[in-house]
Amino acid sequence: MKKYPVRGGERKMRLVRDSLGRRGFRGDAHRAGRLFLGVVLTTTLIFNMGLTLLPTQQAWATFPGANGKIAFDSNRDGDWEIFVMDADGTDENKLTDNGAVDYCPAWSPDGSKIAFDSDRDGDSEIFVMDADGTDENKLTNNGAVDWCPVWSPDGTKIAFQSDIDGDWEIFVMNADGTDQDQLTNNGAVDMDPNWSPDGSKIAFDSNRDGDLEIFVMDADGTDENKLTNNGASDTGPNWSPDGSKIAFSSDIDGDYEIFVMNADGTDQNQLTDNGAVDGGPAWSPDGSKIAFSSDIDGDSEIFVMDADGTDENKLTNNGASDVDPDWQAIPLVSITITSEPVQGSGFVNVDDSPITTPQTYSWVVGETHRLEALSPVAGADTGTQYVWASWTDGGGGSHDYVVPAAPARVNATYGTQYYLTMQANPSAGGTVSPSSGWHSAGESVPIQASPAGGYVLSSWSGSGTGNYTGTAASAIVTMNGPITETANFARATCGPTAAYGSAMAAEVVYMRYVRDQQMGSTPTGRILRDGWNAFYYLWSPTLARAIASSELLRGLFRVLFAPLLGTVYLAGATFTAISWAGDIASIAAFAVAATLSTATYIIAPVLALRAAVKWRRRKT
Repeated sequence: MKKYPVRGGERKMRLVRDSLGRRGFRGDAHRAGRLFLGVVLTTTLIFNMGLTLLPTQQAWATFPGANGKIAFDSNRDGDWEIFVMDADGTDENKLTDNGAVDYCPAWSPDGSKIAFDSDRDGDSEIFVMDADGTDENKLTNNGAVDWCPVWSPDGTKIAFQSDIDGDWEIFVMNADGTDQDQLTNNGAVDMDPNWSPDGSKIAFDSNRDGDLEIFVMDADGTDENKLTNNGASDTGPNWSPDGSKIAFSSDIDGDYEIFVMNADGTDQNQLTDNGAVDGGPAWSPDGSKIAFSSDIDGDSEIFVMDADGTDENKLTNNGASDVDPDWQAIPLVSITITSEPVQGSGFVNVDDSPITTPQTYSWVVGETHRLEALSPVAGADTGTQYVWASWTDGGGGSHDYVVPAAPARVNATYGTQYYLTMQANPSAGGTVSPSSGWHSAGESVPIQASPAGGYVLSSWSGSGTGNYTGTAASAIVTMNGPITETANFARATCGPTAAYGSAMAAEVVYMRYVRDQQMGSTPTGRILRDGWNAFYYLWSPTLARAIASSELLRGLFRVLFAPLLGTVYLAGATFTAISWAGDIASIAAFAVAATLSTATYIIAPVLALRAAVKWRRRKT
């Protein structure tokens, strides 16, 4: 390929003819008549100012997000139209088709619209259309040449360049075309506006000092600062998505190559070096790649490379001129995945991978991710665990989550459980209920101790917040933490002393246990017990004195005591079987005792006496 001096006229004319110069006049031979006057005026202005025509087309503002499609210009159909393709160069689609020059596509921050310039009405004006090419609307209409729109990061404004006052200056307007304001005004060529990702500044290039250099100014046009100063043509600034760097094109080494520098102009690094015209750098929304156009193969095509200049790949290849790449940002939304009331590891899997909550993601709107709440999760303290209860988005324990348009916090709610340890001491002394197990925090749990034959309950020994310690057979613990309850049983002995000095037999101790600590352990049971005791103590002291003073009566009492002991045992067993029923268990146990006692000591003797009388009458 023949080389010309960088600032030489032949290269300038070739760039104009090939439409690689975004700021040179654009168009093909078949449009020469229509554009002749503009070419003459523009060329005269440029040469009089000593301006080197630009080699390529820059891509405009790059907004953070996921990498979407790439929009670009192409003259493959004979006139310049707007095309889009996937980021790998596949699935190309033409968006405009009108025989005019449609140029400079610029994606809106949300990826839903494309701004561009078109001369379909005779002079170049700014238009906007939906991402699929429909619903085109004209934003400027001033008889001047308005070029190269670029959206503000919030999508409310569009910056562009215009020669409405006779020379190229930077303007800004609302996204609907209203309220147009001029930002620069110095008689030089100011062009290539590019908004910083935070919206506070606009980078541009200007030849106000004799050659094209990169400048930056506040978004209102104040506080202008020069970033490059090398005597070459530096053009097409493009901010990285994080705002830390600016890519641009420069002919400092004799041909136009892609460079990157810090946002303050320091640390300039050359990324391409191939002797061709490389220009129009466009960062990918994720900041990992840069798209650009190059005529290294003889015609301008779209290429993409890593952000450090490595791994170049050609995306278009059709013998026409494909320029002006601009990368669509698919908006990302911040989604925080967390767990309550405890955060940390082991609670949640996201897309089948464990995470530590809270974890914040930047996800593409509309994507689907898998959320899974793990359950149960062991707590840091022994005897504590967490059981999944619900997700705030209403999904099941494991479910697909569709990313919404607005930032969200998705919480896996867990319930706290504490372990209740139940044990008997000794184990042969009796049984306890319920069995050891997990219970919800704050839950009230009834506990019951049932002595085995020959044993009595001595006491409950409890530990942990909410425990019970005492002598009642039935009690309630409140699960405010892990609890251990031990029912202490003792063998029934003759240690206690009965009335009037006689030894209290183990059987009597057992009977009193059933009466007081089982049947009489509920509110209704205590009423029944107290009523029985009032009746019992009306006559029992007299009977006790008589028995104590007569061996004959003691022997008779032992015979009569055996069925009473059985009755008390059956009453205690009845209470134990349905102790969960509370008052009803006491009523049932007293009913059993009363029924069996009546049958044994009243009905049976009466029937026996009647039978004896009948038998004696028959004998006489």
